[in-house]
Amino acid sequence: MTKPILDKLRDIQDLSLEELLDNDTFIKFLKESTIDLEKEDLEGFNKKFVRNLFRAREIIRMLRDSGDELSESEVRDIWKKIDFYQNVEYSASRVSWRPYLGYAAIVIILLSLGTLLFRQFNPDDDTYRFSASLPVDSLNETRIILQTGEEFASSEKVSSIKVTSTGSIEIDNTKEVNVEPVKEKKQVAMNEVVVPFGRKSQLTLSDGTKVWLNAGSRLAFPVNFTEEKREVWLEGEAYFEVARDPSKKFFVRVNDLSLEVLGTSFNVSGYGPDNSVETVLVTGSLAVSVNSNSLFGARELILSPRQKATYARNAKNIHVEEVADIEMYTAWTSGWLGFSQKSIKDVAERMERYYNIRFVFSDGFNSNHLISGKLDLKDSLETVMEVLSDIVHFQYEISDNQILISNK
Repeated sequence: MTKPILDKLRDIQDLSLEELLDNDTFIKFLKESTIDLEKEDLEGFNKKFVRNLFRAREIIRMLRDSGDELSESEVRDIWKKIDFYQNVEYSASRVSWRPYLGYAAIVIILLSLGTLLFRQFNPDDDTYRFSASLPVDSLNETRIILQTGEEFASSEKVSSIKVTSTGSIEIDNTKEVNVEPVKEKKQVAMNEVVVPFGRKSQLTLSDGTKVWLNAGSRLAFPVNFTEEKREVWLEGEAYFEVARDPSKKFFVRVNDLSLEVLGTSFNVSGYGPDNSVETVLVTGSLAVSVNSNSLFGARELILSPRQKATYARNAKNIHVEEVADIEMYTAWTSGWLGFSQKSIKDVAERMERYYNIRFVFSDGFNSNHLISGKLDLKDSLETVMEVLSDIVHFQYEISDNQILISNK
């Protein structure tokens, strides 16, 4: 076994069997490695890790070709079963592993997790990929890309898009486009709205759900939802008022998060470059889970109104806290920018998207200083900068499409 591979395994040799099967490094090793473990010298690893290494590999071998469908509730229930059987002790064996498949924990995994592993080893999953040919920072107008490949533009500051019950899309109440059906093997065909910096968009989906898209955002949506579920894909920031339909759940996929709702209003912000995804629930209830390619799928938590879930993309964990002023997170839909204990740099990034400008901080200026307040973005840029400079006590210079910030 080559030294780099040995080093990678040593880094994770303290993980339990469950943690191994939920570890990206280990899963990648099993997917890409052609090494015959039985022929390798594993004396340098602790005995428990060696046992778990062979156990995990055998589980994956047994499940690899499974294609059974697994419901959302079954994915959640599996954790209870795994937790119950986690303490079952197995006899140590390095080569002959199949006899242990009779144990209850392995049987549960075989019956319940087949499709999750199938997805892990089949990269052509149902994850939607936005059109790479239209980066938001290169556009001057909002673009609508139909599932047929046709493109339309809106020059409005706040574009209006409505999906009708007859399968057409109305743009700015002036143009109606019929959308021809497109055959898709793996998922419902999607249309896209791409909102450049300096603009916003308001959408009404075919089920009556209303979506406000902030500057620099994308949304992928179907003309008609499937019979089983309603699903859209987001990159950026949006406020949703989801039309209630208890028979058909509504899902928002944003970065590594999956948001599941019935009838709910909430704000979610997850721009591509951001290190975190923030979800704030206004009304109803919302299930937040981290999308996972591991065997054990995604764990979830349930938000109550006036709670915020912050997902750290690097650490892959979710922090939940109460929100005192919910309007701080939804005011942008009315042209306000609210911020509570946010760094000047964060506020500047949001202003960059709204005004399509670029901030530059001079040497010695503390852009991480935390501030709170609210700005009326409907005012001119000059007026907004005057207010912000009074709050933070800095001086600024506007030149073309750039603002230089420096100490007074």
